[in-house]
Parts: sequence; C-alpha cells; structure tokens
Amino acid sequence: VLRQPPRDPKEPIISRRDTVRLLRESSFITAGSIGVYALSVARYGAGLQASTNTFMTLTVAQFLQSISCRSETTTILDRARPGNRYLGLAIAGSLGLQALTVALLPLRNLLRLSPMTLADLLMILAGSGAPFIINESTKTLRLTRRQEPKLP
Repeated sequence: VLRQPPRDPKEPIISRRDTVRLLRESSFITAGSIGVYALSVARYGAGLQASTNTFMTLTVAQFLQSISCRSETTTILDRARPGNRYLGLAIAGSLGLQALTVALLPLRNLLRLSPMTLADLLMILAGSGAPFIINESTKTLRLTRRQEPKLP
C-alpha cells in the first residue's frame, strides 16, 4: 500500500529541485575530498599517501551519503525514521573490507595504497564526516522552513 500517491508521469524523474540538491550535496563531498588531498599533499607531497587518503575519504563519504539520502523528509536524528538493518550491515561490512585493504600488505600492494597513521584516519573522518553533517543540517533547515507557518 502506498503512503503517498505516485508521482505525475508527466513530471521529470529528476526534478530541477532534485538536480540542485544533488549538485549541492556532491559539491560538499567533493570539497571534503579535495581538502583531504590538499592537506595530504602539504604533509606528504603528491604521491601514494595523498592518493590513499583521498580515496578513503571519498569512499567513506559515499557510505555516509547512502545513509543521508534514504529520505528527503527525515534526517538521521528523527526518531520516526525507520531503521534499515541491511543498509547498516552493508556499510559496516564495506568499511571493514576497506580497512582490510590498508591493513593487509598483499591487498595494500595490489591496490597501490599506503599505510595510514592516526592523523590520516582523523583527517579522513573529518573530510568525509563534514559533508555528511552539512548535508544533514541543510536537510534539517529545509524541513524546518517547510513546517514554519507563514505569517500574513
């Protein structure tokens, strides 16, 4: 049973509003990744470490985005938002496999990755977490504006 009526078949599948939102969200993810790359280049020089940190940042940011984009009308802080155990398991498993690519020397060599320090891990978490927080905050602000009554 549908909770909302189907969209009008005459409307585009991706609306102008959706396009703007997608561009905004992807810009934050891109900025976080480029920021980590710039910091890594400043710290290590252009090379394997900078590439590894950037790749890890972009990947973690995409995992977090999969949580954020589950709903246009709820945020991660909404208690009414239904859980998705399978998404959580998929993300946890993927993060575990991603950690193995850096921890296990044969995989690291195969994928041309470098080992990470605690500082690298914190930089990756900041570069991927900041876009997630910004995108969820933007969604919260948009939803709050919709619910506010219009004054005459």
